[in-house]
Amino acid sequence: MEAVAFYSVEFINNKRFDCNRAYSRLVSVKFESYANAIDFCMFLEDTSLQMDYEESRKEIINQRKRFLENLGIIEEIQSLEPPKKLKPIRQKRKVADKEAVQRRRSRRLEMQNGISYGDEMQNLQQSFEASAKQSTSNFEEYKRPEGALTMLDCCIPLQSNEKAEDVANLSTLFGKLKMVEDRFNISDWKTSDRILEQLSNLNYRERLKLVRSRIYSLCIHPSNCRILVTAGDKIGRIGFADLTDHVTDVSEAPTWQFAPHSAPVNCIRFAPDPTKLFSCSYDGSARYLDLEAGVFEEIFVDDEACKGFDFLSSNELLISLHDGTVCKVDIREPMENSKPCVSNAGRLRTVSVHPLEKNYFIIASILGLATVWDLRKLKNPVSELKHKGGVNSAYFSPLTGNKVLTAAASNTIEVWDTTKMTKTKKLKSIPHNNFVGRWVTNFRPVWHPTVESVCFSGSTNSIRHIEVFDENLRAVKLLGVTTMCSIIDCHPERAILCGGNSSGYVSVFI
Repeated sequence: MEAVAFYSVEFINNKRFDCNRAYSRLVSVKFESYANAIDFCMFLEDTSLQMDYEESRKEIINQRKRFLENLGIIEEIQSLEPPKKLKPIRQKRKVADKEAVQRRRSRRLEMQNGISYGDEMQNLQQSFEASAKQSTSNFEEYKRPEGALTMLDCCIPLQSNEKAEDVANLSTLFGKLKMVEDRFNISDWKTSDRILEQLSNLNYRERLKLVRSRIYSLCIHPSNCRILVTAGDKIGRIGFADLTDHVTDVSEAPTWQFAPHSAPVNCIRFAPDPTKLFSCSYDGSARYLDLEAGVFEEIFVDDEACKGFDFLSSNELLISLHDGTVCKVDIREPMENSKPCVSNAGRLRTVSVHPLEKNYFIIASILGLATVWDLRKLKNPVSELKHKGGVNSAYFSPLTGNKVLTAAASNTIEVWDTTKMTKTKKLKSIPHNNFVGRWVTNFRPVWHPTVESVCFSGSTNSIRHIEVFDENLRAVKLLGVTTMCSIIDCHPERAILCGGNSSGYVSVFI
């Protein structure tokens, strides 16, 4: 079939369909069947209906627009301005009336112009003088005392208001130290077989406030008739306590304090002649207290801090200095005759002399070395005990000197064999927390005075105690205390042990 579709298309059965004028360009269409022709015509009819609806919608819009234009409503809307936004009204804060302050003026210019402040200038000068006086007094407090000092000169009264009374009481106590009779029932240290059992039977006797500040050194007098404990603290004081009549109530024991130094007293020991108490300090001085004369004699002075000392004899000692120098001092000679034995050995800590062969001594250095030296050949060290960190302390065993006990900043405690000085070797090393911070004195493990198979050390564990090690550095006993005791000392003959803490307290085991 052929249909011409300008305005209409005609099919069989006389069916007629109107066509939209938009399809007037379609000239002729050929269909294979009547069904296809009918579908095509229905499509054209739907399209024409959509086109008619769109035209009618646009016409209605145009009619309404013309109606509004005739009424003049559009011009009125365009002439309207947008509403202005109202600005919030800020309330002014009421400011309190300030007091009139006088304007600052240059004192220098006022003085140049011949104008003075009168009373104000006088008050200012007085305040300057007061502050200068205060700073001078502070300087005098930390200034190193010079020359010999009597006990009365450096006594700090505690038990009474009179220095003379305190000094007299302590002098009386010193006089009793030479008595031979046994005044207290305390057993001697046992042999190596029974020493651990004896340590287990020691009783904690509370603690005693001995010095004002942190304890740096501790020592017990070797007397068999009196229990005299001494300690050196951070501010240069040396304290004494008589525990003879206060074994069960240690906190009630009488105490005395003296200030012969102005800086930490890092080492304090009684000489082989126990009538002299030696001490050295960070203020660069070393002294000894003559217990009979009651005088602190000055035996050594240096610009560097004194870190430790040990005895060659009752009158000779070696002093280790902060700059790495070891000096030999003879108290019978003038101070100017002291001789440096070792120099440039690094920042030193302790020095220990061999108990039998006095020519050998060992020094602990922050360089991670504990070096053994021979006084007869000081060009080079005899041997070096190497550690992974700075060495806090190194001590020969007290009887034979065949062992050395060291503690290092690498958190270890070690025992070395020094039977042959030129061929030292490490026997045992154990991990041990030696980091105590800046407010606690470094741990310095010490030997038992009569048994070389036992040593003592402080502990940082939360449960406070003093650790007791055997010859293999196994912890065989823990002596319970109420504080961290970093400095430990034993009576050389009797079963008495003391530990000092960072608050000036001494814990006592008897």
